[in-house]
Amino acid sequence: MEKTCSICGKTSNLDSLIKVGVEYFHRGCLEQKLLFLNLVPNNDSAVTQPPKMKTPKITKPPPVMEGKEYVVTIDGVTRNGEGKAKIKGFTILVPCTRVGSQVKVKITEVKPNFASAEVKTQTMPKNMKIRELKPGMKGVNVKARVIEISEPRQVVTRFGNICQVASAILGDETGIMKWTLWNQQVQAVSVGEVVQIEDAQVTKFRNEAQLSVGKRGRINTIKSTHFPSIEKLKKKLG
Repeated sequence: MEKTCSICGKTSNLDSLIKVGVEYFHRGCLEQKLLFLNLVPNNDSAVTQPPKMKTPKITKPPPVMEGKEYVVTIDGVTRNGEGKAKIKGFTILVPCTRVGSQVKVKITEVKPNFASAEVKTQTMPKNMKIRELKPGMKGVNVKARVIEISEPRQVVTRFGNICQVASAILGDETGIMKWTLWNQQVQAVSVGEVVQIEDAQVTKFRNEAQLSVGKRGRINTIKSTHFPSIEKLKKKLG
């Protein structure tokens, strides 16, 4: 018995036709139609292989927990000035720290690749260099020479107190920084002296870092024959 292919219109025996519903098709005609409709792969091309599945990467849980305290050593600084430490290879970001200092920190936020922390206590080297000072640092020790001191002036604080204040310039072999002197501090130092400042803090005023010594801080003048002179500091630092 013969039937007509619904695609090409040619008549053939039933043995060479494929029945779909009430219609008959040559195998080749049917495959071409399905290929046109993107329902079957082209036999002339390589068989399409299913995409390979990537083996999922097994990530270890962070070795720290939010709210917990840890002792770390700062071994680097980010572009934003944050200190970097490691706990079992996991990065901890700690602001207002110095490279080489040992810090007790409290974890404030944990993310998959790093954690943020705040300083609880910090043990710093005896003295920091001026170029290492960043706004927000507290409890810093600095040895520097007094290069300039401005004429003192009277200011009224936000609490209504009248204070005497002067601006000094400190310098060492790495840089210079402004130093704000308050009341008795104005008379405590002179231009040319080398001073040992302890437990100071670095603030920011008008987009410029400056040193400030509070009530807990200490200022001592020292004799140092090895410290660069004012002339050498000015020449080196321009």
